[in-house]
Amino acid sequence: MDFRPLDYSDLVLMHRWLNTPHVMKWYSKKQKSYQEILTKYKPYILKKNGIEGFIAHYNGTPIGYVQYFPAQSYYKLNMYKYPKLKKAAGLDMFIGEEFYLGRGFSKKLLNDFLTAVVRLDYSYCVVDPEVDNTIAKKAYMSANFKSLKKIYTDEGRVHEIFMSPLLRKSMYQIRQDTKKRHPANKRKLILKNI
Repeated sequence: MDFRPLDYSDLVLMHRWLNTPHVMKWYSKKQKSYQEILTKYKPYILKKNGIEGFIAHYNGTPIGYVQYFPAQSYYKLNMYKYPKLKKAAGLDMFIGEEFYLGRGFSKKLLNDFLTAVVRLDYSYCVVDPEVDNTIAKKAYMSANFKSLKKIYTDEGRVHEIFMSPLLRKSMYQIRQDTKKRHPANKRKLILKNI
């Protein structure tokens, strides 16, 4: 899957997606005018509020939207209790094209985006689906996200916060690098410390 930064030319597509029933149910919550979409997403395009948005493409076809941001700026959690949030990205996403629902594309979008974009700058990722959104929660748990706690939004909705560590390299890559750089008798000690 490929990810292209959100641009003004994407706002007509975003307007259509954000007004479809399956996206409104969990993401946009109500019908949005084009002007409302422009007002909300213009700072994302201009990179003025810390949120970076992307259109997800599968085989050249735009199928969904994903955004990430510094988690500590947006989640009202105790940093002493959750110090990993200082190194975490928050993430929101949806599949916009109905054809791609229920076919594993949410998980693919999530895993590919974490690998290609988020893990370059962050050590952890945080998501906060509504507690009733069992499909999203299942996708996050299958991608190694663990539940931290439930929170109440200003609108009175209940969300569950999940966090996942992001490995900068796979364990296989780390082992291969270690074999190249260190003699066999030191390898076990180095791998133990990873």
